[in-house]
Amino acid sequence: MTLYETLIFVHVLAAAMIVGVPALMLALAIRTLATPDPALAEDRARNLAATSKMGARALILPSAVVLIVAGVWAVENRDLDFGQTWLTIGMAVWFIAAVVLGPLHALNGRALARGLAAGWGAARRVLVRETTLTAVELALVVFAVWAMVTKPG
Repeated sequence: MTLYETLIFVHVLAAAMIVGVPALMLALAIRTLATPDPALAEDRARNLAATSKMGARALILPSAVVLIVAGVWAVENRDLDFGQTWLTIGMAVWFIAAVVLGPLHALNGRALARGLAAGWGAARRVLVRETTLTAVELALVVFAVWAMVTKPG
């Protein structure tokens, strides 16, 4: 296995985490929002908030760092041009997710904790906002994966 192949392997594993974890969190959030019993929904929201916080710290943040380091190193190793459309898309999505959406998730996490302290009604509004943000982020990440695979431009 060459260095380039190893870097791509590591990059793909990190990308799998960056797609998989938000997809799971989105499914759990939708399930929580669809729960008809407010007490059960609130309990699920508490569990979701704790799982999301742990998932971000233990899985998403390290994967985002590994993804960008392995990806940039692979591009440099293969002497590719960063101006290619598929690389520009990947870098732009990474930047948007890390610099724009990441802090929004953190704000929503703190707001969800406050909402849960105030009751399910307040928490539900925050969870709807966070679910929408997660869906947008997941769509962007899937678009980046598409670009990495099909290599347009």
